[in-house]
Amino acid sequence: MKRDFPLPGDLIRVQTSEWYALGNGELLRVCEQPGWATVGREIFVAPRNQVQTFWGPHEGPPDGVKPVRMSTSGGPFRTVDLSSLSVLEFVEEKQDEFWHWKYLPKAAGGVNYQREVVLWTLSHFPDTDWADPENQTRYVPAGTPPPSIRLACVYCDRQDGDGISAIPEHWTDVSFVQSYEESCRPIPVDEPQGGSPWEWYTHLGLCPECRHNYGDESGKGGEA
Repeated sequence: MKRDFPLPGDLIRVQTSEWYALGNGELLRVCEQPGWATVGREIFVAPRNQVQTFWGPHEGPPDGVKPVRMSTSGGPFRTVDLSSLSVLEFVEEKQDEFWHWKYLPKAAGGVNYQREVVLWTLSHFPDTDWADPENQTRYVPAGTPPPSIRLACVYCDRQDGDGISAIPEHWTDVSFVQSYEESCRPIPVDEPQGGSPWEWYTHLGLCPECRHNYGDESGKGGEA
């Protein structure tokens, strides 16, 4: 059935991409909705050829009865405000590959399978999800506290936590670095940035994707 906007699992073919991680003509995977993104206003995406997506119940294959969840590994990822994109056009419904546990998680391994998603086309994908680079404001629901946090990950270069009012769920090992005011202070040209206390972020932590990919090796993550 034709829809007005993409949902998790869908694919978006980008004709012209400014994002370093995505080439012209390549596909984006619309990933699971993270806790800090606004449903219906923002989508969480990654290059399709760089991720694998679990989509299924806690155990066994999807059967239409057991509740399912979606979890994408790989990356890089980006949260994108739909209003910052050019027109998304519905193309068709098609089959794409996901995986689920064969019987019990980890006990019998994973099984790849096909399920139907929607393919969209997008003429232009910007390098940033800021709608106005000169006035970097994002949509926030009414009543949301003003942004006071600029959150960065110790491993990846994601910046979807730049300008938020609360630490997103599932980030771990988050530490305070400096105040919001200090983080916004312009750095003079002659002031070295490497190791400078004036980095752009106010907090530094481990994002959910890097926790999944590197947590066990770093000693900072792993399952709680």
